[in-house]
Amino acid sequence: MKIPKALYIDDNRKDFKFPQQLDKDLYNERFKNKLFCHFYGCNAKISFNERKDGYKYFSTWNKSSHAEDCPYCVTYKDEIKRSKVLDKQVDTNLSQSHIDKIFKRLDGKLKYENNLDTTVTDEQNGSKLVNENGTKENIQPIIGDSDSSTTKPPKVYIRALDELSKRDFNKIRCVYGSIKNMQIEKNQDGSKYAYMNFDSSEVNASICFPPAFAVNNQVLIDKFDLLREYINTNSETFLCQCIGDVKSKKGKPFKGYNVNIFQAEAIRINDIPLERFIYNLVISSKL
Repeated sequence: MKIPKALYIDDNRKDFKFPQQLDKDLYNERFKNKLFCHFYGCNAKISFNERKDGYKYFSTWNKSSHAEDCPYCVTYKDEIKRSKVLDKQVDTNLSQSHIDKIFKRLDGKLKYENNLDTTVTDEQNGSKLVNENGTKENIQPIIGDSDSSTTKPPKVYIRALDELSKRDFNKIRCVYGSIKNMQIEKNQDGSKYAYMNFDSSEVNASICFPPAFAVNNQVLIDKFDLLREYINTNSETFLCQCIGDVKSKKGKPFKGYNVNIFQAEAIRINDIPLERFIYNLVISSKL
């Protein structure tokens, strides 16, 4: 699997490197054994490759393993036909404490990407995160907890838009990116649904609020017109973070991703929970 960038670590220096910046001689002289997977919490070693036609790319070092939640981790169970999994049902009911833990880990991932404040170790079960006070703690994939002692909650992995793949279909994922616009539609039976389109030229993805969301969050849905107007007419950048069931957009060939949201607690806009964000709009509209 080709990897778009790598984390370069040499003593105390840390930086992202892209394959276009290297060649074979430079790699062997300065970067060999010093490149690691850029994904938060993954320690896999990365190698540089250059084909005869000049095409350059990163790949996983032979016998090096990616973290379980890394998008570049491939297992045999992932190699199943897409047609067999498109309609698979997924348990989307997450407890509030589970959601809070996922968003907390997302905050850590974003801080990591912005500041490169990690150290890489040889341990396979988690990386070391350096806190502001200088101490270290192990970072593990979020499995979460459940309000029910008999129900095992789903594992929830974090994905930036460009990290989504077909292997994420029918899985609960925490997806984040900037929003371009919002639309509200009605089905033939009159039920209302809405969706937000991510702003990306490379990945076609949307956050979907199906009729089931409307049934459980009618008060919020009634205010969606106000939210749509604000998003579609404001030049502000809206960073959306959501936890939902990843599905394929309808149609063939493959057209993109839908992230279906069923709980209002599972989505934040500019780090503000959806319900609070809409409440702030309502208050502002009355001033």
